[in-house]
Amino acid sequence: MDVPVRNSSGPSFRSAFPNDNAQMRKNENISRQANYGNTENETASKWTGKVFSGIISVSLAAIFFGVPIFFTGLTSQGIGFEKQMYFYFWILIALIAWTSDCVVKGEMDIRRTPLDIPIVIFWFTYLLSTVFSIDKWHSFWGFFGDPTHGLVNVTASIIIYYIILSHFSVRRLRLMLGALLTSGFVVMVWEVLLVRGVLKLQDADFLQAHHWAQYLPASPIGSTSGTSVFLSALVALLVMTFLQTKSSSLPKFKKITLQGVLLLMIVTAIYLLLAFYFFVPWPGILIGIGFFLIYILARIVRVQEGSTWLPMTVFAAVLIILLAGNVVANSSKVSVVQLPAEVGPQYQLSWQVAKDALMNHNFFLGSGPATYGYDFSEYRPQNFNLNNFYNIMFFQGSGIFWEALPTLGALGTFALALLVFSFLSVGIYLLSREKGKDKIYSLGFMTAMIIILVDSFILRLDGSIIILGILIGTLALGIVLSESDAKEEHLSLSLKASPKYALALAFVFLVVSAGVVFLFVFLGRVYAADVFAGMAGRQQTITEENSVGAVVKAINLYDKEGRYYTFGGQQYMALANIEFAKGDKADANLIGQYLDNSITLAAKGRDLMPKDVTAVEALAQAYENKAAYSGQFFDQAIAAYNDALALDPHSPDIYLKLGQLKAKQAGLEKDEAKKKDLLSQAADMFQKSIDEKSNFAQGYYYLSLIQGQTGDLDKAIESAKNAVSINPQDASAVFNLAALYQKKGGDDNLKVAEYLYLQILQVAPNDVNTHLGLGLLYEKQGKKDQAVAQYQAVLDVLPKDSTTARTQVQALIDNVRKGISNEAQPSQASAASTPGLPDAQPAAAQ
Repeated sequence: MDVPVRNSSGPSFRSAFPNDNAQMRKNENISRQANYGNTENETASKWTGKVFSGIISVSLAAIFFGVPIFFTGLTSQGIGFEKQMYFYFWILIALIAWTSDCVVKGEMDIRRTPLDIPIVIFWFTYLLSTVFSIDKWHSFWGFFGDPTHGLVNVTASIIIYYIILSHFSVRRLRLMLGALLTSGFVVMVWEVLLVRGVLKLQDADFLQAHHWAQYLPASPIGSTSGTSVFLSALVALLVMTFLQTKSSSLPKFKKITLQGVLLLMIVTAIYLLLAFYFFVPWPGILIGIGFFLIYILARIVRVQEGSTWLPMTVFAAVLIILLAGNVVANSSKVSVVQLPAEVGPQYQLSWQVAKDALMNHNFFLGSGPATYGYDFSEYRPQNFNLNNFYNIMFFQGSGIFWEALPTLGALGTFALALLVFSFLSVGIYLLSREKGKDKIYSLGFMTAMIIILVDSFILRLDGSIIILGILIGTLALGIVLSESDAKEEHLSLSLKASPKYALALAFVFLVVSAGVVFLFVFLGRVYAADVFAGMAGRQQTITEENSVGAVVKAINLYDKEGRYYTFGGQQYMALANIEFAKGDKADANLIGQYLDNSITLAAKGRDLMPKDVTAVEALAQAYENKAAYSGQFFDQAIAAYNDALALDPHSPDIYLKLGQLKAKQAGLEKDEAKKKDLLSQAADMFQKSIDEKSNFAQGYYYLSLIQGQTGDLDKAIESAKNAVSINPQDASAVFNLAALYQKKGGDDNLKVAEYLYLQILQVAPNDVNTHLGLGLLYEKQGKKDQAVAQYQAVLDVLPKDSTTARTQVQALIDNVRKGISNEAQPSQASAASTPGLPDAQPAAAQ
């Protein structure tokens, strides 16, 4: 029986799943579209990555090029402040480009370095010192004129450190090096023009003929000593670049041209170091070039055969200049101009300040970053007053550690030492291993950094040199790690693993972007405020609209800076003095308004900077002016000067001010007992000013006035003689001594008085008081004709419209001719009577 056979093939796969083939085609299309989308995203990511990478490169090149030479000359705080703002601007540009690139890539890679832990320790101790600072705002932001010592700059420096090292490559290194050398070339040209007398920035006629020259600094670095440090480091980088060029594959013509330019720059730098001989910290460049040469001669670092002549020649040239350069440094063949003097604290003085500050203040955290001015004023020793520059305030120590000890305390100084030691140990170790390897970049940058570090121990560095030191040190570490083939480690923050991480990255990006925008706006306001303050300071004539108005605009833009308020208060003081000088046409109400505004602004400046002796003295001076005009507010002025004295306990000038105020109070006092007590207090203050500064001519002069007024002529003459012996050019002191001898009487004393009067007239033949005093003396000697001649000389000097004064002097002449003694006519002879204390006059606005 036949069994029907079923088709064994069964139903086909296609027939069983009729839509499957279409689904497969659909899936394939989706896959292709997805792959195309991924490819498109990757292409876009690569393109944006290149854009952000380019922005970072441009920002870094701009920093290295601009920090040495950027300035505008428009601001009040000067070139150091301007460079700091420039530095912040490009860091923010680089930071926003980096964070934007991380958002696009979905991950962030931060390079780990051997200095991570020392940097964290240093930043944390800096933060602690800022939190407990006596002036928290300036410790955070940086002090007026040089913000490099503030926490903000330390944080910005750490950010640029990680930006550079996280994006480090030899190509970028060459870009930054090229920018720095180009900037160095500009500095050299500038300084050559200066020392050869082409740029006559100290010549009033040149400045008047070229108004733009008033905005030019003597050095684009900031100071001659700062320029010398920069040139010293630049010599090492130029030698390094020359040696690197010798082994490069550049075309022959380009190589020879580049080498010629580099040699010319090296010669120019050495010439300028000779011209700046007395400003150069020679140990830095000598140790640095010696370090460079040792590594070359010991063949630890390999260079092309026959190239060692250059570092040897440079070392020999530096040594010769060091040993014999002082003989020719002042020669017109080297420099045709006299370079401006620079004054800094001596090492012994800095050590004394640091030691006393540590013992009497916060030992572990110090007074706070950027507060060295406070430490110096409070803890400077008394013997510093014997210096000719005793009244100069120093806001930096003579080296980084002398400044760190009082401001950062023991913890901060230890953290700084740890950071420096870690950098040197890592750099020298990696440079020294694998002998004979081509590490010329590493050697050059390490040498430049060693020069700056050595100089930082012995010199008060400009803000621009501090920034350049951080930048060069970062490049030194980056290239020494690269040329030593050290393993790179990164802190990778992947943000692709989970949507929540992507959300976190978006949040971080928004926060950083908002912060950057805020900082841009804030820095813009700060810079604009300082430009307005600079405008006020450059005004030839002080007016309420231009000078004071500009200061008020500065305050409105940036109300955290106490110096603006202090400056505004001084401007109002000057306006009051100007109005007072109008005489009968002066507006008393306007003077009172100016003085009240002066006190208000000065008080606000003191409130913002209560530990700053300059701000406190400005308030005291404002009250003193008010007291001089109104006869009141003496107690407030004295209290303010006492506050200043607490901040500067060895100041002879403050004791002098206190004595003058007491004496002026005595002049207005009606009660004889109180008047006598006030004069005694004034004498005590003047005596204390002399105790603080034994060669204080003004102290002896005012003490003599008090002693003469109280009748103790022998002591008054002795004090006056001391004043004249210390400062024989002071006509007021000589006049006072002559008047005291005249008052004491006797033939010998009158002869001495006559001699002194005549000495004054040889220098100042039209001095009215001297002619009057000499006329009275001749009357006392019975020399009537000579007395009349002296009074007539006064009439010849007085302006024709000085009716009252001319009438009084004519009365003196008439009295002599009538045989009436003018000594018995105090109303007419008051100008020539024995001088007492100065009348209440407005204090000069400083």
